Amino acid sequence: MGERRGERPLNISGRTADAADLEQLFADLAANISKTGATNIVIHEVVTADFVITSITPPGQGSAMQLDDASLRWTIPALGVSASESATLEFFVRHVGNTPGWSTSPSPTRTPRGTR
Repeated sequence: MGERRGERPLNISGRTADAADLEQLFADLAANISKTGATNIVIHEVVTADFVITSITPPGQGSAMQLDDASLRWTIPALGVSASESATLEFFVRHVGNTPGWSTSPSPTRTPRGTR
C-alpha cells in the first residue's frame, strides 16, 4: 500500500515500523492513558475573612499545613495512580466576623435557622 498525500510511514530508529512495532506502540499508549491518577497535587484553601482556621485533622493522603489564620496547603504526592483512590481533609474554623453566621454570597438556596 502506497503513502497517501501528506502522510509518511512511522519511522522507528531509522526504519519503517512493522506490525510488531505498531502493536507495542499501541500497548504502551493504552497503558499510559489508562492511568487516570494524578501526581504532585497541591491544594491551597483560603477561608473568608469572617473565619479563622482553628485546627486541621491529619489527612489520610498526603500532608496538610496551616499557612496562617485563614489558609492552608494540602499536598498529595500521588492519588489514584495504581488503583482507584479518594482523599479527604477535615479542618475546623471559628467565626470571628461581625456578620451573621451564614453566607450572604450567592449559593444554593438555604434558609437560616429560625427563619422561613
